[in-house]
Amino acid sequence: MMKRFVLAVFILGAIMLASGCEDSQVFNTSVTAPSPFAEPLIAGRNKIVVISDIHMGEERAADAAYCWFTENAKLLECFLDEVAQSEQVKTLVIAGDFFDEWIVPMETAPFQSGITSSEGYFLSVANAPLNINIVNKLKAIVNAGTIEVVYVPGNHDMLMTEAIMQKIIPGITWAGTSTGMGDYWPSSHIVMEHGHRYDFFNSPDSLTQAGSLLPPGYFVSRVFASKSAANGPVVEEDLVAIADLEFVAAWDIAIAEINIHGLDKDAKIIKMGIDGYTADMSVNDAKDNYKANIGSQWDQRQSINGVYSKMTETSAILAGSGIGWWGDLEDPADLQYLVPGRAKIVVFGHSHKAMLKKNLVTLEKIYANTGTWIDAKYVKSGYATRSFVVISPSISRGSETDTVTLYQYNGTGEVSKLAEESVKVN
Repeated sequence: MMKRFVLAVFILGAIMLASGCEDSQVFNTSVTAPSPFAEPLIAGRNKIVVISDIHMGEERAADAAYCWFTENAKLLECFLDEVAQSEQVKTLVIAGDFFDEWIVPMETAPFQSGITSSEGYFLSVANAPLNINIVNKLKAIVNAGTIEVVYVPGNHDMLMTEAIMQKIIPGITWAGTSTGMGDYWPSSHIVMEHGHRYDFFNSPDSLTQAGSLLPPGYFVSRVFASKSAANGPVVEEDLVAIADLEFVAAWDIAIAEINIHGLDKDAKIIKMGIDGYTADMSVNDAKDNYKANIGSQWDQRQSINGVYSKMTETSAILAGSGIGWWGDLEDPADLQYLVPGRAKIVVFGHSHKAMLKKNLVTLEKIYANTGTWIDAKYVKSGYATRSFVVISPSISRGSETDTVTLYQYNGTGEVSKLAEESVKVN
């Protein structure tokens, strides 16, 4: 493994994927398009709709203005109404980070008064005034029985379990494969997952702390949430640096770039009491908790998390960082699925970077990323939010190709088509 890189541009994967404020793809060629939910019915219900990275927070997060998801709530309700009314949609997949358990300022207890567990937390998020209509609309879709709703766990809700999710949305299809992980295969050549499995900072870590899954990205998120709570929406710029891409260097760069004025990194200001962590911690405590063994344990962590083709520590730190081939999660999609021939269409979330492209090696396979529904103020002006992917199988058009389309939702009956690709499946 090459341990030292000199990078002209190192976009902070540790911050961006932990904080969710990385830049989404700009689509200068997007055009207003007919709603994909209102097209004429050809061969029954066949379309697969994929969304991810909603990042719903609890009521106190909205009240204290550190929640990432407030402005798009009503639009998501309208979106779900259109999905429910469509005669084309067969499956709605939520590919992780529907709930957000990570974006809580350091000085704030992980759970509000009266809540003592992640189950209580997720139930409170589902019942928050901003979110309850969304959850109820998903319940209604499930209860109607014509559209399957599938849930794949993400990193910000990796402590969600099937039992908790069934309490929130009874009858939803749970696509978790192990604690904190999951993937969904609607057919033998199409796969969807959140994408954090391949991310050093954000994949489940059951090795560092007994009885916990929380990786370093959880703590970086807590620091970032403190900056947002104190200063309003924070959108990180690209970081130009020379970095040794190992954990300690990446951690130090992440905390430096968040740049909280007067931060005492030895003060025990990170309120804990979540997932096996009972004592309050300092920023340096959190770093020290991981630094001794997290690098040497990366190979074992990948085995536990079901990584098909193992990645180096450096590659995993780069995953989702925004740096070209690695940083858009395209490299993991290729390495894990497309090049080995395990799938022809891969859909991830996690990076918040909406994108769609043919595989550069084979040109006959597709990688898509759903992007995010977080508020526009948390991404650069003009970048995509409220994005989603629609897969139209060949049978729905009487052809030999599957078509994958990336859209941005603008309101009732109004979408922008950001990109479209097709792949032959027969």
